[in-house]
Parts: sequence; structure tokens; C-alpha cells
Amino acid sequence: MEKIYLLSRAFKSVGLLMSLLYFSAVSAAVVQPVSVTASSHDGNVPANTLDGSLSTRWSANGNGQWIQYDLGSTYTVDNLRIAFYKGNQRTANVDIQLSSNASSWNTVWSGTQPVSTTSLQNFELTDTSARYVRIVGYGNTSNSWNSLTEVDIYVTGSGSGGGGGGGGGGGGNSAIPQLLLSTMDDSEGGSPVQGNALVFNALQAQYTTPNGNGWRHEMKIPPADRLPMNQTYELLQADYKVDLSDGGKMIVAQYHASGLGTTMKVYVSDTNESGFFDSTHTNGIFDVYVRMRNTSGTELKFPLGTIESGDTFNLRVENNYGSLTVSALGTTQQMTVQTSSADYLKFGNYLQSQNPNGNVNCGTKGDSSSFAACYNSFNINTAVVTMTNITYQRIE
Repeated sequence: MEKIYLLSRAFKSVGLLMSLLYFSAVSAAVVQPVSVTASSHDGNVPANTLDGSLSTRWSANGNGQWIQYDLGSTYTVDNLRIAFYKGNQRTANVDIQLSSNASSWNTVWSGTQPVSTTSLQNFELTDTSARYVRIVGYGNTSNSWNSLTEVDIYVTGSGSGGGGGGGGGGGGNSAIPQLLLSTMDDSEGGSPVQGNALVFNALQAQYTTPNGNGWRHEMKIPPADRLPMNQTYELLQADYKVDLSDGGKMIVAQYHASGLGTTMKVYVSDTNESGFFDSTHTNGIFDVYVRMRNTSGTELKFPLGTIESGDTFNLRVENNYGSLTVSALGTTQQMTVQTSSADYLKFGNYLQSQNPNGNVNCGTKGDSSSFAACYNSFNINTAVVTMTNITYQRIE
């Protein structure tokens, strides 16, 4: 099928674009994935394949390593354009797979790269309805490394409500997956279900636990269903709308490990904790970041981006049998994490009782009245998390 590749960075010359328009009508357009993940990487992260630069790359060593794109909605996938690192010196061997649910895959292309070049080259596919695109690498003619510098995914039509049990940004507000409601049936602070959304309001729920550092409103896996992370696959993805007073700090998703504490926490914070993109307290700019505990028990923190109150961002948390990947705001972080005999996912609104200037706790653990006084002293009067277009998968 004849087509034009509508990617602005590929056509810097208006004259060239007009010439192409003269010869062909538009039949497919590039779609921007809402997230990208991979089986592993060597420090050259998956997000590099979407940054518009042929100087950066994703790399992973070994047969069967893969990189995966979530389109956010279901489209008719027409073709891919892939650029290979050192593609003019060696020939890569890949499969291209498509899926509607990220668990059952259809291989639509298999073989070696068609052209010896470092530029983007075309992979024509049989038109297939899919939400997820995966490229599986089997090394190259020189070694077992898989390295891609850029990937463009071309689709026809407009995206429909996400597949795979609940959708993800860009296809309207889809229904809450029943699997999530049946799995996460241990709620604290009352049911958050409001139509097709989950709405967590910690200031209204005022739920307190003995060891908690603030009010919470949450959903979590009940104790009887908790398993080691390295024995399960689990995916939670949703559009998160955060309404939070200046100076506020909350956790919106986390993994807990029996006897170890937290394995992962995703924060939204308007404090001056160092190491993030803004790190300025009470200015209305909220750092979004993740803390993860590696297999040695060391907790590391990684910035993901910034938002303002009222903004919506897409968050993806994927546990691939102990390899944890967190993606938001165009940034992806991956780590093999410490596991226990009873790990579990929990999410919602965990409003921290802290001074935004210095991050010192201003309440007493388990003391609801002290939390109320703390929030009042720093004018924290709004704290709502709204989750929509939710995807949830769990394989034991």
C-alpha cells in the first residue's frame, strides 16, 4: 500500500513534504505510544527509541529480549519503521508481534532487517487490530546484542477504547476491569468506585493505620492472595488525575513485601526533597518520582517528571516476575527488586503528614488528630486522585 510517513522529524524540508504529497495520499500516520517497556536493558533505556534521536538507543543482550509499546487504545497497525544501532555494519534478526491484551501475541513479521542502514527502514505488515506492539530480538550477525535507536508505529483510523481489560489513555473513559475489582477487594476508607473511575479522597476518608504516616484511601490485594513478586506477572496502568494543594505529598501506587517494608512507591510531591526535576517546596510544581528497593535491599529514587494540580498523566506499573518497570511522563525506570513470601500491590491516595520544607514528619504515626493538625498547618485542603482508563492484568 502506498503511503506517506507523517513524522515531522523525518521531513525537515517543506519542499520535500510537498513533493511527497503530490505523488501519494495519506493512508497511515504515526501514533505516539503512551508507554514503552522492555524485558531488560544495559542502561540504554527503552524510552530512547521514542526520543527522535538516532544517537540514543535501547540495548539488551541475548536471544528473546524484547521491547514493547502500549498505544493506549486499539488501532489498525499498518507498518513499523525501525532504525538499528550499527545497522550499516551488521544485520539484526527480529520478530514483530502484536497483541490486544499484552498476553497473547501474534507474530506478523519475522526475519532479518531488510536494508543495511542506520536510518529508519520500513517493515510492512498485514493490517492487524492491536493495542500492543512488541519487537523481539535474536541478536545480529556480529553478536547477541539487540539495539534499536528509533521506532515509529504507523496506524490507520482512530483509536478505540483500550483492549486488554480496561483501556489506557486515549479512547474515552473505559469501564473498570472486573479482574481489578475482584483482585483488589481489600479497600480501606470506603469504596472508591464512581462509575468508570476510581476516586480516592484521603481528606474525606481519613483512614488511619497504626504505622501509617497520614490519612489514606486505598485498594489492595487481600492477605490470602499475596505471593512473591518473582512468581507473578502483574500490570496496572491508568490515567491519574491529581488534585492536590501546594506543598502536598502523596503516594499513588506501591508494592509491599512481607517483613521488608515497601519495594516500590510512586510519589507526587511539592516539597524540597533533592534529586528531582523541581525539588522546590510549595510552588505548585509537583515532582513525580519512584523509589525502588533492589535485590541488595538498597532503596533508590528516580525522577519521572513534573505535573501541576489538576493535571492528568499516564502511569504504568509492571511486575514481570520480579523485574519491576515503572513508566510515566515519558520516562521509564526498571529494576529487579527484592521479593518476599507475600508481596502485594496497593494503590490510591496516601497523603503524607510532612512539612514540605525539609520533609520532616509533622504528625504522629497512627494518630489521626495529629494528621489533621498537620494538614491544617500547611493548608493542605485538597487531596484527590482520580484513576480512569484502567488496565489490570495478573498471572500467577
